[in-house]
Amino acid sequence: MIELTKLNKKKFVLNCELIETVEATPDTVVTLRNGKLIIVMEPPEEVIRLTVAYRQSLYEGLLRMAVKTTPVDPNRRPTEPEGDDF
Repeated sequence: MIELTKLNKKKFVLNCELIETVEATPDTVVTLRNGKLIIVMEPPEEVIRLTVAYRQSLYEGLLRMAVKTTPVDPNRRPTEPEGDDF
């Protein structure tokens, strides 16, 4: 979700997964996948920056979840690899 500003200066939150296109006409027009148009005060570059930052935060969260490891037992002795040494 990203926070944008309508032309009446009211802030709102938009699910950026619904964005189809962003155009400067000269107002910034955000077209959603359902065909709805929203005119916002932010320039297209800012809408893009906010969307990219939102998606990066999602992927970073997923990556952190994926690389979590279980606590290491400090008393556990390392095991030798089996098979031939290379």
